[in-house]
Amino acid sequence: MFDKDLTMSKLPAALLIAASLTLVGCQQDDNQVTAKIEPIRPAKIVKVVASDSLSVRRFPAIIEAANQTQISFRTSGQVEALEVQAGQQVTKGQLLAKLDDTDYQNNIMQAQANHDLAKVQHEQISQLYEQKYASKTELEQVTAQLKAAKAALQMAQEALAHTRLLAPMEGIVDRVNIKNHQLVSPQLPVLQLRTLDDFDIRFDIPESLLSQIQKVADPHSICLNVHFNGHPQKSYPACYKENESSPDPMSRSYSMVFAMAPITDFTLMPGMSSEVEIDLSQVMVDKPSSGVLVPTEALFEQQGSTYVWLVDQEMYVHKTAVSTGQMMNEGILVLEGLKHGDQVVAAGVAYIQDKMQVRALQKERGL
Repeated sequence: MFDKDLTMSKLPAALLIAASLTLVGCQQDDNQVTAKIEPIRPAKIVKVVASDSLSVRRFPAIIEAANQTQISFRTSGQVEALEVQAGQQVTKGQLLAKLDDTDYQNNIMQAQANHDLAKVQHEQISQLYEQKYASKTELEQVTAQLKAAKAALQMAQEALAHTRLLAPMEGIVDRVNIKNHQLVSPQLPVLQLRTLDDFDIRFDIPESLLSQIQKVADPHSICLNVHFNGHPQKSYPACYKENESSPDPMSRSYSMVFAMAPITDFTLMPGMSSEVEIDLSQVMVDKPSSGVLVPTEALFEQQGSTYVWLVDQEMYVHKTAVSTGQMMNEGILVLEGLKHGDQVVAAGVAYIQDKMQVRALQKERGL
């Protein structure tokens, strides 16, 4: 009986010790699992692009009228009649505006009277000269007077014609800068007229890129595609027309103008924004070898070889050997080891280890 009680009294103590050992073992296992979990390191990750794709460039552009002109009166006066308004279509020779011509009509009447008198005097002296009653000097004098009177009449008639502003071409009135009864001066732009369906597209190309383009025998053979926001699925062709020979002093870019083919899908207006896409591969001086472009910060050397940290779909990095080519403005050309669309770590490569998991600190679409 004594032994049985002693055994029963020792049983709770034994259970307590066993439970404690079990709990300690679990805590050790948890600590071991926790120690195996490594933190995910943030990293700058970029997607490499094929070198061929860099020859295709996009630039913001703006639509301009191919033939646009400012129209002015060649004489001063008061606007008597304004015959058109902005947005109106006009034909060549159509009356656009007219000045009060009262004074000009009076000048013509005076010039006509002087001309008629000079003509009569010339006829009289000519007859007298043939009859030997007038000298050659007198004939020369009336002849000069007749020429001067004729010139004065012609000038008065031209001045009268200048009071009428006619359309120099068929087109659309873009802007009207005057009102009826307004006083205008010579050469003051009063109207802006443009052609109907002829449009150019203007964009700026940076100096650094222009220096890579070789001279082309026929620059008009260079064409590009134009994209509009309202019609993203379509592109419209345009070919070289002209370019400015001096850069913008602030941006150091050159303005390029391409002529567009007529568009019938929608109404095109000057000032509309667009985007041009041009393939420069055929005109670049130094065409790069085939490969992908990688930022210089993504490359590192080990034991005489060049490597990058290639990021897989699960965001684990792998040390990958690469073969490099020429240095370019956009990065270093990698000839072997990577393909277009691969992702690589582009900064802090010295702190990365093989098979380490990373997360994108800042995603970038390209270089």
